Amino acid sequence: MPSLKEKKTDLLFWKNAYLKEFTAKVIAVLEKGIVLDQTLFYPRGGGQPSDKGWLWIEGDKEHKFKVVSVIKTKEGIVHQLANSPPQKLKDKQVLGTIDWNRRYALMRAHSSQHLFSAMIVKFAGIETQKADIREKEVKIHLEQSIPEEVLQKAFIETNKVIQSNKTITANHFSVATLPIDIEKKLRGDLETKGKEVRIVSITGIDQSLCGGIHCKTTGEIGFIFLSDFKGETIAYSLGSFAINDFAQANIDLIACAKMLAAQPTEVRSRIKTLVEERDELEREKREISQIGLTCLIQRLKEAPIKKDRVRIFTENFEFAEREYVLKSLGGLPDNSLFVFVVKGPLLLVLSTIPELSAKELINEFIEETGTKGGGSPKIAQAAVEEPNRAIKVITKIIEKRL
Repeated sequence: MPSLKEKKTDLLFWKNAYLKEFTAKVIAVLEKGIVLDQTLFYPRGGGQPSDKGWLWIEGDKEHKFKVVSVIKTKEGIVHQLANSPPQKLKDKQVLGTIDWNRRYALMRAHSSQHLFSAMIVKFAGIETQKADIREKEVKIHLEQSIPEEVLQKAFIETNKVIQSNKTITANHFSVATLPIDIEKKLRGDLETKGKEVRIVSITGIDQSLCGGIHCKTTGEIGFIFLSDFKGETIAYSLGSFAINDFAQANIDLIACAKMLAAQPTEVRSRIKTLVEERDELEREKREISQIGLTCLIQRLKEAPIKKDRVRIFTENFEFAEREYVLKSLGGLPDNSLFVFVVKGPLLLVLSTIPELSAKELINEFIEETGTKGGGSPKIAQAAVEEPNRAIKVITKIIEKRL
């Protein structure tokens, strides 16, 4: 049978994932933590966070060492402590206890991910690229996006299998003697593994290469509830967290239905219609604004402020987007300065006077007002808080230059 060891440490969590306490001998004290001859603490890996918990010298429970993380290194499985470990721990017998609530939540979450990923393969033929497993939420990153209707089928079937209480097992095999029937159905790449592999199986559903820890039955998972899906990523909660999320979403759905004077099953189509109507109104609004801007700017061009040979045009277009104002301006006459406030609000200066740079005017405005901005000799801008005051300030700056 393959070894249940990592370097010099026996992996008790593989032998029995439901144990909560254990004894061990400290075989190394490192700057970043300690190495034990055996451990129940699962080290971070495979998308699953490490266990947390406590260690203490046998007979001295008053002085506990908090285990904040467990990692695999070249020295072995290192238990990272909240404080630097004292050298006196070397060769000591210690007792350890894991944070069981965290461990069990992660076991259930990991098992749920295997099951859901298997259902996605079954209904969509899409493999899971990686998974982020947390106590409250799991994120599955697929190799490609999944159609919504197919995701729904996989989601429903996953919850059905959870309720059917299928058995989950973990077994070690030598790659050379791996049964053909298992190898054919196996999810995961055998070529990237060594001579020995660990396979987690959900009876009649899935067989995957995995070094993580799992619950014994699918019924322990509880229930999963989709919280988000976008592109190749699916997020869901499980167990009591899923029940809470479902209850809140159900209440919110009914409240939205009432606001829309619709049935809960009609909310999506009603919202789709509202969004389409809003988009159409926005399009019409932009068209009207464009027409209005064109007319306003045309009238503005006909009545400039004249200073010698220079023509100055000023206006507050705070309601209009910058690009629409620039588009409506069309061609700019020579020896002209355009001073506008556009949506933001932003102060916009355009110059067709070589000796009167828009950038220099804006820089002087920035120096006087303490705002931010910049640009080129022909066009420059600055953020403003009071549009009308900004126009007055920049106008005075221009007048001083003329």
